[in-house]
Amino acid sequence: YMKTIIWIAGSVIILGGVISFFSFRFKGIETPNYKVIKTLGDVEIREYPQMILAQTKLGGKRYKSNGNNGFGVVANYIFGGNQQQQKIAMTAPVIMNMSDTEASMSFVMPSQYQLADLPSPNSTAVSLVSQDSMKLAVLRFGGFSSDEKIAKHAQILTQVLKENNIRTKGPLLYMGYNAVKDLEVSILRRIEERRTAKKEKDQLLLGLVTPLQFFGMDTSPFAVELARVTLMIARKVANDRLGLTERDLPLDNLDNNIRVADALFTPWPEADAYVGNPPFLGGKHMRLNLGDEYVERVFKRFPEVRDSVDFCTYWFRLAQENLKSDGRAGLVATNSIRHGKSRRASLDYIRDNGGHIHSAISTQPWSGEANVHVSIVNWSQETASGFRLDGEEVTTINTSLRSTVDVSEARALVANKGYCFQGVIPVGKGFNVDPETAAEWLAADPRNAEVVKPFSMGSNLAKRPLGEPDRWIIDFGDRPLEEIEAYPSPFRQVVDLVRAERQTNREQVMREKWWRFKRTNAAMREALEPLLRFFAVPEVSKWAVFLPCQPNWLCGNKNKVVASDDFYILALLSSDVHRQWMHAQKGTLKGDIAYTHDTIFETFPFPQVVAPAQVEQIRQAMTTLNDYRNEVMVARNWGITDLYNAYFHEPASQLAKLHRALDTLVLKAYGWKASEDILSNLLDLNLELAEREAAGEKVVGPWALA
Repeated sequence: YMKTIIWIAGSVIILGGVISFFSFRFKGIETPNYKVIKTLGDVEIREYPQMILAQTKLGGKRYKSNGNNGFGVVANYIFGGNQQQQKIAMTAPVIMNMSDTEASMSFVMPSQYQLADLPSPNSTAVSLVSQDSMKLAVLRFGGFSSDEKIAKHAQILTQVLKENNIRTKGPLLYMGYNAVKDLEVSILRRIEERRTAKKEKDQLLLGLVTPLQFFGMDTSPFAVELARVTLMIARKVANDRLGLTERDLPLDNLDNNIRVADALFTPWPEADAYVGNPPFLGGKHMRLNLGDEYVERVFKRFPEVRDSVDFCTYWFRLAQENLKSDGRAGLVATNSIRHGKSRRASLDYIRDNGGHIHSAISTQPWSGEANVHVSIVNWSQETASGFRLDGEEVTTINTSLRSTVDVSEARALVANKGYCFQGVIPVGKGFNVDPETAAEWLAADPRNAEVVKPFSMGSNLAKRPLGEPDRWIIDFGDRPLEEIEAYPSPFRQVVDLVRAERQTNREQVMREKWWRFKRTNAAMREALEPLLRFFAVPEVSKWAVFLPCQPNWLCGNKNKVVASDDFYILALLSSDVHRQWMHAQKGTLKGDIAYTHDTIFETFPFPQVVAPAQVEQIRQAMTTLNDYRNEVMVARNWGITDLYNAYFHEPASQLAKLHRALDTLVLKAYGWKASEDILSNLLDLNLELAEREAAGEKVVGPWALA
């Protein structure tokens, strides 16, 4: 006589972070080594060997209640709930006795064990039994199980056996592989859809995963507990929604997996994949938010990175360092990860240490509360067979998260240093002066013009006609205390509004020299002193257009200032050549352009050999463009952003025509044609000039040869 079994195959259980699919059997997951002795259509008569079972008795008769009640009891035993705290490998299938008189659930123990070898269960609800060899009639079916499905297939199996004069003895058994996650189901369906041959379609796909292969860490105990609970809720929701039978694991099962720890100072567990959303925090804000002691620990941990980089960059380095040869990683970061120091500390590090970016989102708005744009980067140690950037197939992805030339290789040129500056950093609202008060002070004593100045903070350059400042500021520069008393009205305001505030500043120099800015920028002042005008651009703006500025304007830290009064240099900075370089190298904040003095200006290769006549032509073209812009801005009360929004992308506009004329002249100065790869040409020229400088040669920077 033979017992009757309904065999369920083709469903999926999650096991950690790696899912493998195999025909009929699991790779690395042991299944009984049965022998098929007869086939009756869809029914197989099988001979199973002796097996050792970990078993628990069940009180119900229904599949769903038995599965929910029994799985966790036996799973606890193999996960270490025994007197030796020994973990025992999971096998397949799980066997359920569905009889009216004796319901039970059993896990098959690995064949390496004899009954005497297995540790005793902690729970009296679990027993270890030896199951003799047996012959079973088996019918397979796929999909999610239910009592109705089991009854239907039991009837089919009974009918087949009856038609073949085969009698059975014993209860109905159910051997199940329970599907609990949509991900695995969707993968199975996608594989099925892509199959073409009938032989392939007839094969069954199985996978097995356990939650014990999920790991995580956070410094916040609340975040850790929330992650554990969230994982449990997700499992419960999936089980209920899909009508599945896997028991929800207790929270304690994840205590050693999701831990309270600092990822920067705690060894990472070995894993097949690392995914995460590390904290976003600009390098300039680290000390204020994390404290000096912690920041110094970070710098000591990463001595080669000690710079003003976004906090999240350190996670990229650690993920790369921990990645296995066949592993993968995917992290979310602010989109500044693509540029400057943050890129060099993270994505360049990945590239230089054998990593290959295979898919990425270059920038998109963050879905959370923070008002930032983010980048998503996925990489591996293996060479990518294909690339996907911003949802499109591309031929490559570089560390700027672009598929074009990787200008991150460009080097800062000595010739360009000392010409582009960040503006001053006052620190103290008491330095600000409203325009009416400034006018009164200047009228009362013209000497006040030496220390009361129009103050540019970036937004005026973008939004106001001619970029004129709309605010004033008291600027004592590096003057000593005794000297600034000669300006009574400005001095009194700073005494009244700045000194008290500065006494609580954490920096000693700020407390002692309370009348001075945090950053007076003497180098910038010295470079601008002899000039008739200078050029400035907002640090962050949509168009990044340099504008001429009056010599008495003082630029704050939201400006980048170029120490030149030559319209030839303004023309080069306004050209499409420079715009291409800027867009390839730019730092970003949200969707705008963040102009940087180091990665953009100092790496930009200026033309080296330009005839004086060409220089003059370019100057004149820039003068014409500047006059046109000024005329329109004044007439319409527009800022430069309004003007470029309206006309830059209109081919027939005067603005577009003047830019095209300028671009033609600038390309001629470089000796290039519009049909060439300008970005590649710029990178080649940059590297050439850097090599010449390294050899002791002088190269041309932001100036015109006489």
